[in-house]
Amino acid sequence: MKRTIAVLTVLLAAALSTACTSTDDKPELDWPDQIANPEAFAFRAVIASTDGAPRKGTSAADMTATTLDEVWKKVGDLSAETAQALTAPPHPNEDDMALAPFASLTPAEVELLPATVAFNVPYVHCGLLAEMPRAYPDPAAETTVCDAENVKYHLRPVAIDASGLEGAKVEGDAVGGGFKIILDFTDAGTATWADLTAANVNGQVAIVLGDEVVTAPTIMAAITGGTTEVTGAFTQDEARDLVARINDALTG
Repeated sequence: MKRTIAVLTVLLAAALSTACTSTDDKPELDWPDQIANPEAFAFRAVIASTDGAPRKGTSAADMTATTLDEVWKKVGDLSAETAQALTAPPHPNEDDMALAPFASLTPAEVELLPATVAFNVPYVHCGLLAEMPRAYPDPAAETTVCDAENVKYHLRPVAIDASGLEGAKVEGDAVGGGFKIILDFTDAGTATWADLTAANVNGQVAIVLGDEVVTAPTIMAAITGGTTEVTGAFTQDEARDLVARINDALTG
């Protein structure tokens, strides 16, 4: 059974709380019941983000697609060609009805799409992406996933997974500012994190858990510290639960 906790506000770096900021307004997230693989917890650089709210489309061919070629056939030549030619999502005021058949794809069929198509086609919405059968995205490939607020993210391959972490723990109390989660990087993870933040100053880095973006803070400066401090509006039990899930990923 899934449980709901508040989204995380992340202060990345030891003693460098101004190094990045998050504009999240504490939406609620459904956390997966199990983290069974290091790739399930990951840092990925954000290429772009867009609105992923559900949209009504039009019907597609009455068939079940099991390959990408069959997906193109199901949505039709015009939709397939239009989608593959996109370099960004259409402007909200732009006529995008040629893409509407994509709304009729099943989550399993959506999983067959290239990440760029899944991101650029507005009818491939977060409701479809959230129900894809996979447990987590391919760590070596770009991916398109959503957060709990129906923001759709196009992400680069995994930069740091759970193998770059030494562990997680809970600190704080209910009176003195709330509970926070401390993530300690390995030496290799610390070096990679420094490179990742240096390469993404003024950009975003997403923290992905399973197949969902937890938060995507903006990096304000390169971060060389080996500690990530995570704070949010969660209880002690919720913080402990998340720490347990992260530590499960380390040993999965």
